[in-house]
Amino acid sequence: MSLLRTIETRIARIVEGTFGKVFRTSVQPVELARRLVKEMDEHQQRTVRNVYVPNRFDVFLSREDHRQLSAYAAALTSELSEYLAEHARRNAYALLTRPRVHLNLDRDLGLGQFGIAVQMEQPEEGEAPAPADAPMPSEAAGQTMMYQAAPLPPDPEPAHEISGDCAIFGPDGPFPLTGARVRVGRGRSNDLVMDDASVSRDHAELVSAGGGWKVRDLESTNGVSVNGVKVLERQLELGDTVAFGTASVRFDRWEFGGSGAGPEA
Repeated sequence: MSLLRTIETRIARIVEGTFGKVFRTSVQPVELARRLVKEMDEHQQRTVRNVYVPNRFDVFLSREDHRQLSAYAAALTSELSEYLAEHARRNAYALLTRPRVHLNLDRDLGLGQFGIAVQMEQPEEGEAPAPADAPMPSEAAGQTMMYQAAPLPPDPEPAHEISGDCAIFGPDGPFPLTGARVRVGRGRSNDLVMDDASVSRDHAELVSAGGGWKVRDLESTNGVSVNGVKVLERQLELGDTVAFGTASVRFDRWEFGGSGAGPEA
């Protein structure tokens, strides 16, 4: 685990914070950001010296989603491009150019459905090409991947309020819980990164609810348990043991400015 949030996570939070409250469509910008990163990771071309990833991403939207998102297309595509560029840098991927994201209308798609097509696009005139000594991959377009946007989560139900700040305590120390949502998984784009083979890339999320926190499984392979009981979603109480796969942590109160050891085990 790490106490530091990655740059990708901060950018994803910017996308979610900037656009999440503006758009109430079925397709949410933060979902687009996550799927774009997934497509980048899955369409690698390896040369002798580099791992190239796509630099052009075409997003296909239904008529209604396209109408609402296109009003903010310039700002949204700029944020998504920055998100992809930072993800590529942190993973040491090579790019032919800075990532480009384009929004397209597809009248055959229903509300909440979207597709992503990727390709490696050569630099335009005036753009800096890849290093001369690095073999260029051939231009290749990936198959358009179709997605159904996840429904918006329901409003949090009233829950037992926990006074003070909370944290997740694990082998690497405490991870303070801040904000409204903390994503947990093995992938580096998560807030709380757990380097454990039993943990899925996007395993679960911790959601601030009614003055406390709840844990929610994100369709992980090995599931989430609270105090030894498998759960899909559960309100947490101080002292609960939470297992992501076989990686166990403890949910408890956290006092900022203290010794950092947290409460007694």
